[in-house]
Amino acid sequence: MKKALFVSIALVSCVFLTPSVMASDAPPAFSQLAQFPASPAEASFGITAGALSNGLFILWDGDAIWLQDGVDADGFSVIADGYPGDPGFLAVSPDGHTVALGAGFGGDLYLFDADAPVSGGAAALNTGSHFWGAFLDEDHILLDQGTDDWNSVLVIVDLSGANEQAVVVQNKTNFSAALTVDEFSDLVYATDGMTGETRSFGVDALLSAFDTATPLDWSVDGELLGTFGNGGAMAVSDSGTLLFSHYDWDNFFGEVQFVDSLTGEVAGTVDPAADGGTYATAYNSETGHVLIIDSVWPGPTTTGWISATPYEGSQVVSFMTSWLLLFLILLFMIIRGL
Repeated sequence: MKKALFVSIALVSCVFLTPSVMASDAPPAFSQLAQFPASPAEASFGITAGALSNGLFILWDGDAIWLQDGVDADGFSVIADGYPGDPGFLAVSPDGHTVALGAGFGGDLYLFDADAPVSGGAAALNTGSHFWGAFLDEDHILLDQGTDDWNSVLVIVDLSGANEQAVVVQNKTNFSAALTVDEFSDLVYATDGMTGETRSFGVDALLSAFDTATPLDWSVDGELLGTFGNGGAMAVSDSGTLLFSHYDWDNFFGEVQFVDSLTGEVAGTVDPAADGGTYATAYNSETGHVLIIDSVWPGPTTTGWISATPYEGSQVVSFMTSWLLLFLILLFMIIRGL
């Protein structure tokens, strides 16, 4: 009986508990959002986006904050304004409703509560010039920050009250780029904005570097994934596919690359507008939809594009479901005396 039980456990484990290691292909089609804001605020150079835990996309245009009218709705409405700055990034906290707005070159960082929107909010602090940011936890945000010599560093800002900030990754050459946090693997993916070289760092390692004032080294401590879009990874799907923004300066076109974070394989690329614009992107874990924002110069003018179907369900859900199935099968075997 013990031998049969052991063999059964081994076989069931192989079937149910082996996670997928290949990313899905890029979504087959995108549709344009007819009611997407047509341009950012005056003196701003783009629109940034994120997704709240209630399944709604949220936008910042350099003044106003827009909220999707409903889950999967076409339209967006202004819920607050008076947040001036050139939108570098919009990041949603793990609490699902607190939003950080990073004003790029100007350096202002706003904190906005989407559950209690208020217009005319003052900046929480000025971090210095930055390109992108993402929450590591509710109290710490990681920035890719430019330096005076046109290189960059990764910096953590403590939002718990002291507003302290410190370099946690040094010797990151060339320009800043987008970065993203995969909450399932607890890895941060950061990119060299000139070469597209992308490396990963553990969230715990970055927080330890902050606490001990001992910066990590870009090349020594970062795990090389590969070379991808020069705009960096702006989002990650629930199953670990990284969404990179890329602009081809030789041929003047933009695209979004879908990259497997385990293998580094480029699973697909999309250029939904096909107008030579630059792209920003966000992923909605609640609906599975990918939002792509196209900016075309001069202007810019902006359009929004949504994936026609949800992209990649969560492997974590599948993994937990597999454990439940295994438990039920083993319980059945024990009852039957196998």
